[in-house]
This record gives sequence, structure tokens and C-alpha cells, in this order.
Amino acid sequence: MGKVVNICLLDARKATEQSLSNITELENIGSLIYSDTTASLISSIKKINIGSMVKIDEDESIDYMTENGKAVIDEALLEEVDNKLFVLVNGVCEIKEMPKELFKEKIHSMTVNGLVICPESLKSVVSIKSKINGLTIALKEGHRFIDDTVLLNETFIVKQVNAKLTIEKLVAIDKIDEDSFNESIEHIQILDELVITKGNLKILRKTTDNLEEVELTIVPDNSVFKEGTVEINSATIKFYDGESLVVDGKLVIKDVAPEELRKHITSIYSDKVFCDEELFETVKELCNNSNVKIMNNNDIHNNGKLIIDKNYLLGLEGKVAIDNNGKLVIDESVTLEVAKDKIKNITNKGLLKADTSVLSGIPIINHGKLSPIDNTDEKQENNIIYENMLVLEL
Repeated sequence: MGKVVNICLLDARKATEQSLSNITELENIGSLIYSDTTASLISSIKKINIGSMVKIDEDESIDYMTENGKAVIDEALLEEVDNKLFVLVNGVCEIKEMPKELFKEKIHSMTVNGLVICPESLKSVVSIKSKINGLTIALKEGHRFIDDTVLLNETFIVKQVNAKLTIEKLVAIDKIDEDSFNESIEHIQILDELVITKGNLKILRKTTDNLEEVELTIVPDNSVFKEGTVEINSATIKFYDGESLVVDGKLVIKDVAPEELRKHITSIYSDKVFCDEELFETVKELCNNSNVKIMNNNDIHNNGKLIIDKNYLLGLEGKVAIDNNGKLVIDESVTLEVAKDKIKNITNKGLLKADTSVLSGIPIINHGKLSPIDNTDEKQENNIIYENMLVLEL
């Protein structure tokens, strides 16, 4: 008796009572395919973390397409497929423009854990055929999707030729040459956020038709753009000369006099600003709709991989707030009592792994992924029948 674990796609349509007799548990299965006949056979098996369950007739011939990362489905691929496709993607699934009837004919169904990018003309049929655990971005005809923050400057513009672009976040604070822009870019669709000067906004209005739907921030003409984690201190403040500072990321301001800060920076635009307590009022005056927090020297800011154990927490003075943008593991030695005593809260935008009692016992603002550590799980090799397989047919 044992279990089946870590299978990307498990096809149980032709399973029998005998083939399932030794299986007591299915765990971490991306997609479980079953039929009317096998539905009752698998109903009594314990299931943990099943991404999707899809019913397909056992006599129907299908091919599998599985991808961990990025999958591209285009007309050429589907023309080469003899049977219908079941598609499983953990990551990004990009569907190119093609006749709607071809997609209907060749795709049986899809499960996507992540992002789907498809033409607007296919959005309805993709939604009908798919189970999507994530976002769907529908592109206007002829558009190219760019998922990074785009800094609209002369270097970017000259690389485009009659471009139609769909952009998640656009920053347009460098002075744009209107003739060069109009020659290179035909249309821009912005999905989320636009940071722009008044002068550039007049130019972009002609090529962007959804400004009322995006988060719009208008900044002064003399603005400087920075990405990632930016620190302003007594040494770096000298690099600014009466400018507005736009930060796509986190801004840390410390060890600088208030009057010196006002002299070199006229305004600040950033979603996340940390500063010394004595700078708090000055920074608030300079900020525009920013979330300003007083910096605690004990607070933890993780952008890589960090493991926190009981001894580490007990060695800290007072409580800490944890800001996680990477991979954070709270070791099994950390009990709920220690966590409550030492952790003020956790803001998670990355991966957070911890015991279930810790995850449920402390304040967590989660914009990332939570992964419980199950201390009761006994993972003995002799009770695992199948594991770590892309496709398994029972």
C-alpha cells in the first residue's frame, strides 16, 4: 500500500480496480484525468493538492502537452497534431493568432497554473476550454506583449517598427520626440500602470485608448527613474540635483539631514518608502501617495533565500517585521509561541515556507505563494509507488 506523488499529469481513464488496489493517496498532482468509468474507483483515494481534475472519455484519443515554464501554441503546432490536445502548463501559456475553428478542433482542454496570453479574438473560446489558475491577458489584433516595466526613451523607440504593444507598466518620463515616436509606434495598450510627464501624456493620448482603465501617475518633467531597491544616504544624496525621484521598487532613506534631502530631491513617487524616524515628516511631505514607514533596524528585508530558525529569533531584541521578496523558510524549530513573540508581521511577495501553525498564527499580508511544511507527513521511500514523473498512465 502506498501513494503516488509529484506527477505533472496523471491519466487514470483506463485504470482498473486491480491497478488502483495498492494506491491509498494521490499527492501533488498537476492534472488528474479520469473517465465516467474510473470516477467511482478513484473517489475513495485520498487526494492532496490536485491542480485540476478533468473528465475525458476513456475511448477518446488525446495527446498530452505539458510544460513547466513557457509554452507557445500556434497554428503550425496545431496543424501537426493528429489527435486532440490536453494542455497542462505551469508558468506562461502564450497562444498566437489563429483561426478560432482550428483551436476548437485541436484543443480538448487546458489547465494553466499561471499566466495566459491570447488574442482578444480567441479569449472566449480559450476561457471555455480552460481552467486557469491565474491571469488572462487578451491582446488586441497584431499586438506584442511585454511583461517587464518599459522605460519609454529614445533607445526603446528607435528599435520599434510600426509597433503595436501591450505593456504591463509603462514609465514615460524622458522627453519624447513626437515625430520619432509616431514613426515607430502605432498603438500602445497599457494593462496596469502608467507613470508619465504632462508633456509626454499629450503625445501618448493619440496612440493609447484605455487611459481611464489604468493607474495613472503624472510626474514633473525633471524626474529621475530608478528600479529595484534604492538607498538614499549622506553619500548618494549628492547625485540628485533638485529633481523628482520615481522608484519602481523600494526606496530606503537614512543618515541624511532633512534640509539636505529637501535641497536635492523635490518630490518622491514610490509605492514603498522606508526612512529614519527623524526623517518621517520630511519624507511624507515629499511623497505623493506613497506608503511611508519608519525603518526599524531589526526589520528583515529578504530579496534572496533566507532560512530563519529558533535561535536566530530568540537572539533578536523585540519584535521584527519581515518583508519577503525572495524565498523565506521559517525552520521547523520555530514554534508558534516563538513566532508570536518575535515576529510582528510578514509581507510576502515571494515564497514563504513555514509550519502550518506558524502560517495561521501570525499576521501575514500575502501577495506571493505560501507553502506549508507538514511535520506529520511520513515520507518513507517504501510507501511511495510512483513519484517525480511528467506523465503517468494507470
